Amino acid sequence: MSKITFRGYRINLRFVKSSDSWQLELEKGDYIKTLRVGLNLTLSSIEDLAFKEIDKLILEETKA
Repeated sequence: MSKITFRGYRINLRFVKSSDSWQLELEKGDYIKTLRVGLNLTLSSIEDLAFKEIDKLILEETKA
């Protein structure tokens, strides 16, 4: 499992053996958003996806 932080969100990536896929988790406090990621994506593209999703979440936070 790999963990990094971006704009206050922890990014976790773990392999889910039962579904043969990666699970991307974006965590901030008690909030966790999970995304299933296919095996065909590179780590760089998964990282880009995580950054874009976090940008969307932060935009939603500022609207609330």
